[in-house]
Amino acid sequence: MAYGLGQGVEKRKIWPFIVGALIVIAVILIIIFIFPSVAIGSKKCADKACFVTAANNCENVILEQNEEGSTFKYEAKSCVLTKTAVNLNIDEPQEMKDLLEGKSLQCTYITGAFNEDWTDTLSLSLEDCSGELKDAIDELAAAA
Repeated sequence: MAYGLGQGVEKRKIWPFIVGALIVIAVILIIIFIFPSVAIGSKKCADKACFVTAANNCENVILEQNEEGSTFKYEAKSCVLTKTAVNLNIDEPQEMKDLLEGKSLQCTYITGAFNEDWTDTLSLSLEDCSGELKDAIDELAAAA
């Protein structure tokens, strides 16, 4: 009888481990199915042509581009572009750097209708965009 009693105690000790493992597996599966970009990651492009093609297909894609001494990060996920002014050219006025650096804007679009102006210019075609960077661009335009 003592043998059977000890065996039951061991089974009770392992159940919390099994339940915990099942919960972890369930959470991982939920993340993979609900947020596939987290599990799969985003494609990284080396040039604008690659980025525009992927973004136009609503793929998850990233491009970090140095343009005339200024660095911009472009990220498209599920037909939403996020454009971030990482840092501006050293020759830009400090006021402009303070106003724009580190800020982002988001632009929504539909498959096949990615607007290349978003990667070619800072201030054109921002009607479908919002965010701190857009507000700062609007502020600069109003002051000009």
